[in-house]
Amino acid sequence: MNMNDYVYVRLNDHGRKIHRDNQHELSKFYPYTPPKEINGWARFQMWELMREFGRHVYNGCVMPFENTEIALTDPNARETDCEHK
Repeated sequence: MNMNDYVYVRLNDHGRKIHRDNQHELSKFYPYTPPKEINGWARFQMWELMREFGRHVYNGCVMPFENTEIALTDPNARETDCEHK
């Protein structure tokens, strides 16, 4: 895994609020754009996820992700049928 690799999380309302609050300073110059979610999964580069949520994730915290899950591969990618011979 590389810090530039993409990871996928299901943000909950708390996570969306953290992201919106983090982007508040930038929103003075650019309109706020929430992370794009496909089937509930948002994609971030690993370094970006750590920057956005790192200080909010600790033992006993209110998690910003559903099920505390971070997927390393795209959960929306369709599996292809393979024949094993």
